[in-house]
Amino acid sequence: MYYPSSNPEVIRLAGDYKSQFYAVQLLVRPWEVQHLITHRRPSVVELLRKTTFAEKVAEWLEGKLTRGEYSYIADPKGFLDYWCAPALTLRRNGGDCEDFTLLTVSLLAAGGVSAHVAVGTAWNGSSFGGHAWVEGVDSRGFFLIEGTSGQMFRHRPNEYRLSWHIGHSRVQSAA
Repeated sequence: MYYPSSNPEVIRLAGDYKSQFYAVQLLVRPWEVQHLITHRRPSVVELLRKTTFAEKVAEWLEGKLTRGEYSYIADPKGFLDYWCAPALTLRRNGGDCEDFTLLTVSLLAAGGVSAHVAVGTAWNGSSFGGHAWVEGVDSRGFFLIEGTSGQMFRHRPNEYRLSWHIGHSRVQSAA
């Protein structure tokens, strides 16, 4: 694993658990996304719908990706994987599955919601390939957020095969 500084924007790593664990500890950064969380009075529709914070985060990400404001940016070819801090993903207006997952987990942590980086494989239409996504629990129960689309599920679809969850210690209160 390569650490350019004590507070790196990018960590290059192999696909082993230990490297990924340390990357999550360094790259889940609620303070880098706190400015995206607005504290306003909910509309009547929001009150009736009782949207959870996790659902709002998923809708926000899905909207950014759908409108083309954020896009998928693949890592350079090679053996190492590049995991980016949320601020860098925001500046680049994109990233890959790990980058969007770290951004989403950081947003959820800033809002006081406990979520984990889930690492495993996902079906891409022809085979299973390495992948990362978000899993957590809110007032409605289990959720999975697909970082590359913003889609939220209340169960883990069969296309996702979990290898491990990686938690972090950076949950902040939204207040």
